[in-house]
Amino acid sequence: TVKDDNRYEYYLMEAIRQKYSGQIGNAAGLFEKCIELDRSRPVPYYELSQIYAGMNYQEKAVKYARIAANSDRKSFWYQLSAGSVFLDFVGRDSALVYFKRALVNNPESLEVKRVIAGLYTENRENEKADSLISELEEAGAIDEQMYLIMISNYMEEGNTEEAANRTMMLIEKYPSEIRYRALLAEIYSETGDIQKSDSIYKNILVSNPDEINAKILMLGSRIKRGNYDGTDQLINGIIASEHTSKEQKAGIIRELTLDSSYVK
Repeated sequence: TVKDDNRYEYYLMEAIRQKYSGQIGNAAGLFEKCIELDRSRPVPYYELSQIYAGMNYQEKAVKYARIAANSDRKSFWYQLSAGSVFLDFVGRDSALVYFKRALVNNPESLEVKRVIAGLYTENRENEKADSLISELEEAGAIDEQMYLIMISNYMEEGNTEEAANRTMMLIEKYPSEIRYRALLAEIYSETGDIQKSDSIYKNILVSNPDEINAKILMLGSRIKRGNYDGTDQLINGIIASEHTSKEQKAGIIRELTLDSSYVK
């Protein structure tokens, strides 16, 4: 009725006013009244899902996010919001349903593509992630964390070739980051390509002679292989360096002492 519509509009506007004035409890009560008057409109469900998510009320946040998203499947924001709520409180697979709906409503959204690609990557669904990652790479919108998760996944799967490829992409994107070149060296070490591994470390040290972490990583790679040929200068340099912490020195000495192939 017209009377109910007027009451609905009044409660809705007052709820929004209360929300933005910091009266969250009052706002929630008024949004609930809106639902009592008209259960078909998605706005109060959406608002309540945001309020209850912020209050960490999992059950209510999920319930209202689901209703809002299903009430208006063409709303990009309702789908995006539901995806975020489900990601926080339910899990990746459930969240993906809503994020994929959001992408259907806004196919150009790089942010949603980044989220979906990240979730696929965390689920180890690398093939599904790849097509989105290609688009993100073209747009310059892929971040370091996503690369690192993918590299880790490929290493755990034993796919060192793809792990190396992804690491080279990371190096190309962040050429000044020494740790990514060191990561590539470690991948080659894992595959048994010691020549490539050592060559990368040596290049790092030529361009960054005081980079102590690279020296420690190179030594760690040698310790792992039990190969100490020509490492005396490297070990002495690490121990003598003012850039090496006491903890790092103690750890290196302990490892060397316990390694029978080093102790003569």
